[in-house]
Amino acid sequence: MNNMLNKFLYLDDAGPNIRDATANGLSRTGILDVIAEEPMTWDSRESLILNNIQNIDGIILDWRLTEETDRAKSGAVKYSAEALAQHLRFLATDKAIKDLPIVLCSANDGFKEYYRKDSTGHDLFDEVFEKKDFSSNHDLVVMQLKCLAETYKKIQVNGKYSPKSVLSNPPNIDIDARIFDRINDLIKNMVPHELVGFLLNQIIKKPGILIDEDILAARLGIDRDDSQEGWRKMLDSIINPSIKYQGLLSEGWTRWWAEGFVQWWKENIDPVHPQFFSAKLRVKLIGEKTGIAGLKPAKKMKYCVDSEFWTACIATKKPIATSDGLRIVSFNEQPWQDEQYVSLYAFLEKIHSDSYKINPMEKERIYNLKKLIKNG
Repeated sequence: MNNMLNKFLYLDDAGPNIRDATANGLSRTGILDVIAEEPMTWDSRESLILNNIQNIDGIILDWRLTEETDRAKSGAVKYSAEALAQHLRFLATDKAIKDLPIVLCSANDGFKEYYRKDSTGHDLFDEVFEKKDFSSNHDLVVMQLKCLAETYKKIQVNGKYSPKSVLSNPPNIDIDARIFDRINDLIKNMVPHELVGFLLNQIIKKPGILIDEDILAARLGIDRDDSQEGWRKMLDSIINPSIKYQGLLSEGWTRWWAEGFVQWWKENIDPVHPQFFSAKLRVKLIGEKTGIAGLKPAKKMKYCVDSEFWTACIATKKPIATSDGLRIVSFNEQPWQDEQYVSLYAFLEKIHSDSYKINPMEKERIYNLKKLIKNG
């Protein structure tokens, strides 16, 4: 075995053939070494993990450790994935063992959305996957697992961090003081899974100081699907060198500095804030200033009025103007996070309707919009 590979222990109650096939699939590119094992009794499993923890770089847990019929009947496994994760997190917080990434997976479709709505256990797992992601998004999953393992190692080997070194923000990017304060507190206590959890759940996965590719495309006014070659050239030669996030976890989760985008626009495209321009005009200006050809403007979705796009619909991932979006409920919203929106089209067509909840403040507006649509 290549000792340079990040080794993950994969616990699943499925039969050996299925379990091994999943582990082999994750290992096939030679980036990870995933070893599949059955859950076992609590004492046996805990002992094996703790005795081998120095040789483990991460753990992947199946959501249901007791669904396999024979094991369930025997009563050999009476604990949940959350119970095992909580025990390991407690030991790591107490410095009794090294800290390491723990991720959750399930074969159930829609599990990620179900889990996102269930607030219990969110501080236990670094990431949640549906098993279909292991094949359909193989490269991304493997890269995120590798990134988590490397980040945990880096934090525990280095140990000397500052908010600046965690975020690696360019000197022209101002960070909310409350973020620096929180990161400072986490650095002082230095429990790796707490620092990683804060970065992932409150900075990287929530739009605000950082934005993902869907929102970046919306703010540029570009239709990514219709501009594939031009879009990639735009990212690689223009956007990434200027405003791509380079801090912790950036190898697994690609993000860009929101404030950096506005600064880049004003310095290189037009001194007027980009939100005042339609998508068509933004793309025209970008083409003229950068010389990149083949960029196509994003189009309005059904029922949308404005093309001054600034965010992405949470359900369709398509660009929308905030004026056209319906605000959704954001869990654990922080002051530095942007509100998130769903388009009226996605709401009415019930597209991924289980993945969000409409903000109660929008009820009257929805009623009026429906009436407008009905009356033509």
